[in-house]
Amino acid sequence: YPAFAWCADQGEGWYLPSLNEVKTIFRVKDMVDKTLEKMSSDKIRTDWYWSSTEEDKFCAWGVNMRYGLTNYRTKYHDGSVRAVSAF
Repeated sequence: YPAFAWCADQGEGWYLPSLNEVKTIFRVKDMVDKTLEKMSSDKIRTDWYWSSTEEDKFCAWGVNMRYGLTNYRTKYHDGSVRAVSAF
């Protein structure tokens, strides 16, 4: 699952968030975007974002950042990834 590896490559403490964490990011997206903008970082796109929550060995859950919809899809689908770190 390349999304896990990409998040871990961002540095110590960075990880692929769970479904509930991605849903929380959606709920506070405006605040997160303002912070990202101040840091000259990319804002959250309206794409599907992967979570670390698996449905089975072939599928994982994601969140549509435009509408907040959740669904599981095969791990071979395109989608965005946002690494998070607890602080």
